[in-house]
Amino acid sequence: MARGDSSERVCSKSEAAELRSKAYKLAWYGRESRPDLLGDVCLLQQQLSSPTVALIKTLNGIVNRAAM
Repeated sequence: MARGDSSERVCSKSEAAELRSKAYKLAWYGRESRPDLLGDVCLLQQQLSSPTVALIKTLNGIVNRAAM
């Protein structure tokens, strides 16, 4: 994903695979120790069938919250 990409752009196969992997890792993390993140991760996972750049940005926001 390049900086400034349109949020509407559909992810490439490699971006989608990485997004899926990180979403599942965050789901595990949420179940084990951060239930406050779990709701957002579950909503994100529902949209994985048609991933877009906006979904990557959403995931990045959840990761940033998890790091706090």
